[in-house]
Amino acid sequence: MEAFFRSLIAVFFIGLIVIGIVLFSIFIIVPTGRLVDSKKGATSTDVVGENTNTNSISKILNSFIPGLVPKGSEGVQTNNNQNPQNQETLQSGQQNQEVQPTPQVEQISQPAPPTQPYQSSPIMEKDVPSTAIKLSVSAEGFSPDTFTVTSKQKVTLAITSGDEQTHVFKFSDESLSDVAVGLGPKETRTIEFFAPEKPGSYEFYCDVPGHKGRGETGTMTVK
Repeated sequence: MEAFFRSLIAVFFIGLIVIGIVLFSIFIIVPTGRLVDSKKGATSTDVVGENTNTNSISKILNSFIPGLVPKGSEGVQTNNNQNPQNQETLQSGQQNQEVQPTPQVEQISQPAPPTQPYQSSPIMEKDVPSTAIKLSVSAEGFSPDTFTVTSKQKVTLAITSGDEQTHVFKFSDESLSDVAVGLGPKETRTIEFFAPEKPGSYEFYCDVPGHKGRGETGTMTVK
């Protein structure tokens, strides 16, 4: 029986020695190691690692003897101080990421294209512009069969089919090849164009086969 008590006492004292060694490591060796590492330029990562180990030992001891290690000794310390060189690098990177203003490109205005001849839809005779030159075409020919304009003048022609036939008004000169008006029976249409720059006589005619031969022709005089 005495041997049992002796063994129990020996185990108790051994446990006290182990606890003392652990406490000595926590409160004496570890803080001293931190101080030495901070003087040698230890990084914040090392401190975090040590504090993590300390928290693990503290939790183990508190599981056996509650309240043995004060809660104030737990926690992870972080170093908020940044390396000045890293701050300079970060600032330079932010400056490089600043959006540069987009240079303004001067737009060169292009001259507007000349007005192309445009044939209107069929209109009523009362809707013909008052400034238009009026022509009528039928089997008997154009009436009137001549008109006069000035060089580069904007001309408005109002052409009417005077019978029950289809007619096509055109000029013989290639410079006026875009000026063409197709007319159905009793139809009236208008067309606008610029008179040629060169003065002279410009023949016009009905382009329906056989109509020119029967006299459906006329002359535009440019002065």
